Amino acid sequence: MFCRSHKILTLEQKVMALELYYKNNSTRTVGEAFGVSKDQIQKLVKCKADVLEEYSVNAPSHSWCIHRKIGNDEINELTWKWFQDATTRHVQVSRPLIQHQFISCFK
Repeated sequence: MFCRSHKILTLEQKVMALELYYKNNSTRTVGEAFGVSKDQIQKLVKCKADVLEEYSVNAPSHSWCIHRKIGNDEINELTWKWFQDATTRHVQVSRPLIQHQFISCFK
């Protein structure tokens, strides 16, 4: 059985693939042009809005994935600020310490 390695397109390549697809090319044709499967192109077409939004905010062209927003942004931001402050003060940061800080955000 032939095993195909998984190729990940850069953000710039994703935009180029979308442009090629919307010039009345099939997903199979676009996939062959970029060396990926037609399924990957179909998924790309489904999340076209996310790709174009990421590209429009001048994301670096070497960006490999789309950054999705998650529900814990506020907690993540507080934990990140705490981490930066702790490392600036030369505090030895460990996983249990981060978990304790994370739990204290809920109190």
